[in-house]
Amino acid sequence: MPGLYNSEIGTVNLDQINNKIPAEKKNGHCDNINYSRVLSISEDIKDWHELLDERYKILIENSIDIISILDSKGSILYYSPSTEEILGYNQSELIGNRIFDYIHHEDLQNIMQVFYASLLNSGKKFSIELRFLKADGSYAYLESSGVNLLDNPSIKGIIINSRDITKRKSDGLENQRLKTAVEQSYESIVITDTNGDIQYVNRKFEQVTGFSKAEVFGKKPSILKSGFTGDEEYKELWETISSGKVWEGEFKNKKKDGTYYWESAKITPVKDENGNIVSFIAIKGDISEQKRREDELVKALDEKEIHDTVTSNTSTLVTESTAWTC
Repeated sequence: MPGLYNSEIGTVNLDQINNKIPAEKKNGHCDNINYSRVLSISEDIKDWHELLDERYKILIENSIDIISILDSKGSILYYSPSTEEILGYNQSELIGNRIFDYIHHEDLQNIMQVFYASLLNSGKKFSIELRFLKADGSYAYLESSGVNLLDNPSIKGIIINSRDITKRKSDGLENQRLKTAVEQSYESIVITDTNGDIQYVNRKFEQVTGFSKAEVFGKKPSILKSGFTGDEEYKELWETISSGKVWEGEFKNKKKDGTYYWESAKITPVKDENGNIVSFIAIKGDISEQKRREDELVKALDEKEIHDTVTSNTSTLVTESTAWTC
């Protein structure tokens, strides 16, 4: 009679296996089950599980992300080999240490709250961004997601997958600095697409022209056209920037309220990594006051010239008159 059989993969209940066989099969030529075959299948299953374990191990050890396992106190039980490439530590340097010792002080409170909240929610996933101290003393920005598997007998820990986003963060901060500089610039800045449609204007543009971002978005810069600049000059401008060159010049434009103003402009094509023009940036300064002073100077010089001419002519007439009377 079938009974219990101890194999390398554990105890196999042969009675249960026999009960799975349909009655009609038991009454036929399959009445005597080949239990060695059953055990052979069991061994194959064991080999397959070991193969899966090996595959998972290979995946983890070759992951570009950092795979880590923490215990309930936050002590590091495991770190994948990518740790050395990203953070500069070898695996043995981190094992046994508390992860909180490596977190930037500004992120620490939030990280501890998330960590201890996860202890109360077995199986629940969490995600967070943090700054992790590298071996060279700098910090890496990590985008981490984890799950509490402390109750899982195969894991008995909190698994965390962390991706290095330092470059993305750095680029984002740089873009934010550039955006702030553009918004606070003392000069008007206009960005158009390759068709000349306005995609962006800064705050100074709004202040100078009286038009809001919403009013000019998708419009042509000719919305400021006053009629003082000839079509030939606009044609030359467009041909210059379309050929990838920088154009510089002056415009007498018209504000939203109809008043005129002068501005100097430098329009530069923006190219992608393949050298294709993707947009145009115009940096423009209000030179109305400068033009007014120039006009006043010209007017003053003209008046002085007229005065000097009149004075000279008067002096000549007086001299000639005196000589005549003599």
